[in-house]
Amino acid sequence: MDSVANEPRGLGELLAITVDTYWPPLKASLIVQAVILLYESLLLTAESPLRPVLVWKLSYWAMFAIIVCRRPTSPTKIDLVMVRYGFLFIPFLAPIAALICSLFRGPFAL
Repeated sequence: MDSVANEPRGLGELLAITVDTYWPPLKASLIVQAVILLYESLLLTAESPLRPVLVWKLSYWAMFAIIVCRRPTSPTKIDLVMVRYGFLFIPFLAPIAALICSLFRGPFAL
């Protein structure tokens, strides 16, 4: 009975708990993303498109959505670290994920 009393009653209450929980690491991540996007846009030339940076950002937001949907009210410390610093980890994790995917493709891959 006690656990039912602590559950959020409606969508508004759930969103309030989620925003309070995730806002501090998300704010830090948004600042880092803005700085990196500004820096990358200054470095870009006509030969180097902005597409890799945008894919980088989209993959971060997909990861963030998965974390929030999975644990909206009680994130673990790893969840909060990935929300705060995950944007910096993605460029290092993407080649590892591509290597693992290529190992499991098998001989019949296109």
